[in-house]
Amino acid sequence: MQIIVYIQSHILDADLGLIHKVVSTLPKTSLTIVGDRAGDYRLLSGLGVRITHSIDDVDFADMLIVLGDEKRTASIDASLKAWLQKISQTAMCVVGLSSGAAYLMQAGVLEGVTFTYPKYHCKPFMKQHQKPQKTRLVNDKKFITTSMPSATLGALYLATEKLYGEHIASTIPFQADIDVQKLCAEDKRLYNGYKAKHAQYIKQLEKNNKKAKYSAVIYLFDDMHSIDVFLTTSILSHLPYQLNFIGNASGGVSLNHFELIADKAIQNFTYSDLLVIGGGESTNQNIVNEYLTYWMSRIAPASYRVLTIGEGEQTLGVSGALRDVNIDVLNELPLGEGKYLMVDDITQAVESLLRIAQSEFGFKRQSYTTYFGITKD
Repeated sequence: MQIIVYIQSHILDADLGLIHKVVSTLPKTSLTIVGDRAGDYRLLSGLGVRITHSIDDVDFADMLIVLGDEKRTASIDASLKAWLQKISQTAMCVVGLSSGAAYLMQAGVLEGVTFTYPKYHCKPFMKQHQKPQKTRLVNDKKFITTSMPSATLGALYLATEKLYGEHIASTIPFQADIDVQKLCAEDKRLYNGYKAKHAQYIKQLEKNNKKAKYSAVIYLFDDMHSIDVFLTTSILSHLPYQLNFIGNASGGVSLNHFELIADKAIQNFTYSDLLVIGGGESTNQNIVNEYLTYWMSRIAPASYRVLTIGEGEQTLGVSGALRDVNIDVLNELPLGEGKYLMVDDITQAVESLLRIAQSEFGFKRQSYTTYFGITKD
């Protein structure tokens, strides 16, 4: 199966992270990420992604997934319109996530199909096109569309079911948290209210970028678990943190199918309010990197809080930063409490960050369930 994901700048980190995580579990599947051009893109959190293919390089897909710019309502140009029409015609499944659903509508591929897309995209195009359904998720024929990010996982589940069957769909990550019937049910209050929530989120994001009170340092390395960084940054971008993406050296950090961009090298930072260390297949290489372990031994004790996810605990442990820490006491603490937050997986990391957001910053938990499909309403 050939899965093509179209992206622009300012897409939601969580959307790309969930797509990458789900696709990595599917059998005999090739994933290609494309944009209007090959090169560097910035996600909504500011995290950089480097891709090597443009829409001109791809002319077929078994499944097409479209992600759009969540910061602005923009009409698609003629070349993108023609490409979406061409790929959608032969694809067995076409998925439009949030703004991406509006792109499909503008391209004219949703004529005669029931669909939904975000209300903040509705007004400029309402007169030219049919009205969207006031639901989070619509599944009609081969098209799946969403109006808000909390439906992303449900959309990926349905798309997997269409192409691979229910037995494969039932094994994708986080599928136990999906309630497709609830996502597809009409909810005018939720649908109409999301426009204001989205505007508030973008406003907070821009404020954080200009006048963030705290510093979050996210360590990037080759072959790390992409879901660890994408879901973490999705939450942190809601909070008053300046996000700093660092690596052993500045530049590209290689993942399967694309690269992340480390804006600075580790030696540029000696303190953080929050240090995030994810897990990954190359953790063993990190352990034997003497300069990394030295840097970790200095920054971790100096930081206000440290979050490790999965194998990230090993990277921190070999540095000696935990030498005077009672691990048994740490393990007894509830999620989100204490300086060292050492969690087993990304779901626990999300829960820890949500609890911190609620207890330290006064954010209502409900405001996050609009964005993340792996947290309960």
